[in-house]
Amino acid sequence: MNTDPTDPNPDLTKLEQERDALKHERDALLRWKAKAEQVEQDWDAQAIATMLGARLGQSCRKVIMAEVPKMVQERDELRTVVGAFRSVLNGIADIFVKLDSHQSVDLVRLVKARVAALTAERDELRASLEKIRAERDELRTERDALKKGIDITDAMHRKASTETLAVPPFVFVQPPWVNGPKAETAEESLKRAASIASAYYPAGVQTGIHSMIEWCGVMTEYVKMLEEAHKAGIDPREVDKHHSQAVTVPEFMMSYFGEKLGCQLVPFIRANPLGWRYVVDSWFKE
Repeated sequence: MNTDPTDPNPDLTKLEQERDALKHERDALLRWKAKAEQVEQDWDAQAIATMLGARLGQSCRKVIMAEVPKMVQERDELRTVVGAFRSVLNGIADIFVKLDSHQSVDLVRLVKARVAALTAERDELRASLEKIRAERDELRTERDALKKGIDITDAMHRKASTETLAVPPFVFVQPPWVNGPKAETAEESLKRAASIASAYYPAGVQTGIHSMIEWCGVMTEYVKMLEEAHKAGIDPREVDKHHSQAVTVPEFMMSYFGEKLGCQLVPFIRANPLGWRYVVDSWFKE
């Protein structure tokens, strides 16, 4: 790195540049985090493969397996960033030694104050990085669970090609948080709602009942409606008839939700339309 010969304090300038580089690394990590969270919201194999650039007709499993090494590479890059933090810390120590030896007392005090401020920013960046790494590890856990399910499904398909057995094409993968503590925030509740809606699909398929499979569509669209409530400042944990909340959603959501829900209810409505109309009308009195 070139230095300005007229700069009275090149070491401090270097430290500020390193600080700016750290901020750039942090912003890059935050952008990565946002993309990873978007994947987590709808993590069935087809949706993930589509976001990874799969074309129509491509194997979802093969696309995901090709992209997993790239995620591992991103993990290694994060480790490199941690190493850079350590280098900055060592650089700060060197600056103290040089300033104490070659600069005036007043300048030393001024620079030490500046270094203390930069050190605080560095510590804040480090804390932010640790938080992102923890969230990344959680995403990796869910990714590994999904990969395990894909591997199991693949093994079943290979077995089915050599044996005359009825092998189910879908495998239920339990979300890692199911037996843990309850979600503490609205955002975490929404993430879990989307996760359980996706996890339900293979279980619904195994019932062999089409209307049960359609419940996945009902739940998935309902999660999107809860997200609309959250965007409007309403806690999704209070979106029910007991909390008297009023939530506005786009008409296309209403139409799609009604279409999916109709798959379950229409056969029963055909048998007793007046009775079901009374039930539906009672909702509008709430």
